[in-house]
Amino acid sequence: VRCMAAQRALDEPLYALGLPRGRAAAVAGAGVIEGDGGPAAGASDGLRTCYILHGLLGTHKNWVGYAKLLGKTFPGWRFVLPDLRNHGRSPFKDGPHSLAACARDVMALFDVHGVPDSVIGHSLGGKVALQLVNELRGADAMPAGGLTVWCLDAIPGAVPLSAVETPATESVSKVLEFVKDIRLPIQSRAWLKREVEARGFTGSIGAWLASNVTRHVSDSAGGGSIDRRGDAGTGAASDEHVWSFDPDAAADLMMDYMESDLWHVLDGAASGAGGLKLRMVLAEFSSRWQNEELAKRVASLEAQAARAPQSALHFHRLPKSGHWVHVDNPQGLLQAFQSSGLG
Repeated sequence: VRCMAAQRALDEPLYALGLPRGRAAAVAGAGVIEGDGGPAAGASDGLRTCYILHGLLGTHKNWVGYAKLLGKTFPGWRFVLPDLRNHGRSPFKDGPHSLAACARDVMALFDVHGVPDSVIGHSLGGKVALQLVNELRGADAMPAGGLTVWCLDAIPGAVPLSAVETPATESVSKVLEFVKDIRLPIQSRAWLKREVEARGFTGSIGAWLASNVTRHVSDSAGGGSIDRRGDAGTGAASDEHVWSFDPDAAADLMMDYMESDLWHVLDGAASGAGGLKLRMVLAEFSSRWQNEELAKRVASLEAQAARAPQSALHFHRLPKSGHWVHVDNPQGLLQAFQSSGLG
């Protein structure tokens, strides 16, 4: 079975890391990081399952380090880290690219890695997690034991421009414009960091983008291809790089993120709609929550939840953190998970 899984993994998203062993075991579909004492891979061995969904232009690698911390803190859990569509090692897919399509991609992993007890989603991944609730309810497939969703610094509704354009040079749209302007292949990660800063972005944006490239591989005919497995295959690896995501698909996903309205998922949780616990994490310094309209909507939901004893909605305000919550305040985020429970 392991051999078959390893073969399938060559064409599917990720691979597995076992804790505390640190050894790699290939499985199809997603990266799995398990808590202390668990086996290296498997979908039904007594551990509870949590999926972690990364943000736009990212990959599962952005969350591997934090998933290891969660694995040590919550030893009864396994953590499944898929790459969202047309990001990282996920199989290339044609459009339309939408939150619903991403959610259905995640659902397709359930047969391999188990139905989640909890889903953690950051930014785009957070809104995909909310859409996942829609898809599961529409298919009458909510987990029998309920589902806990942690939505990390993602706006549930249609996004006011003022919520993402502050400061202008840090906005997602500006970053996407930069990504599309860059001529491929990229000379090196160091060159990319310099180019990012020369365009007026911060060093942290440069480091983030540089972490989301992969080596360019030239084939024997002198052409090029994206190495989506992290090895050279039959081609020759170089120091040049390409993006580990499809910029066009990313632009479509960003547009759907901006236009989709999922406030009703929060409304349902606030009134205690069955089967869902919803935890919203709002970063103190994130520009997303400085919009007056959003602030009023959040305050209204908090008041609604406070009036309903059966409410399953809770807001965590993460201090000393910008949008990159697991990097800016990892211990504060961990305390939020511990206080409300991962599942």
